[in-house]
Amino acid sequence: MKSIVFVLNTGDFGNTASSWACELTHPRSRPTVALWYLFNKYVHAFEPCGNVPAALKVPDGDVAAELQAFMVLHGAKATFVLYPDKTEAADGALAASHFAAGEAILKAAGATRVAHVGQDKRWSVGWYKDGIHPTAAGNRVLAGIIRDNLDRFSRGDVALPVVLNGKHNV
Repeated sequence: MKSIVFVLNTGDFGNTASSWACELTHPRSRPTVALWYLFNKYVHAFEPCGNVPAALKVPDGDVAAELQAFMVLHGAKATFVLYPDKTEAADGALAASHFAAGEAILKAAGATRVAHVGQDKRWSVGWYKDGIHPTAAGNRVLAGIIRDNLDRFSRGDVALPVVLNGKHNV
């Protein structure tokens, strides 16, 4: 394996784990009847999600300690891509303040390969289909940003590109 890429938002740096609510929102296998699944998820939930089932519950942890342990084993392969939500993408200062704690955790763990999607001149709020998920076109732009940063890191360049007008000139 050449690279391990983590795409992280600001919510990923807390010590309170988030769990998938149920099989309906995040199925772990292909639905038997796709039309029923789609109708139940998007039109009318005949089987609404309730409490998180035990099989889907993720225990809380210590992000900093877990990241440090991971970096000891795989640090040379790890790239961290900081991905803002739509509100953060619209306000660079807000994104910087929201990501500050996460960046400190990454730095303390020894991460040097860190890419900032929101600081790339190709990224904009127009690439979101909702508050967090990119559109199909946004996915292509995001993939290009990740690819270009992986290429940059593979050349040994871990310094961030020059910032012009709040965006990195990549």
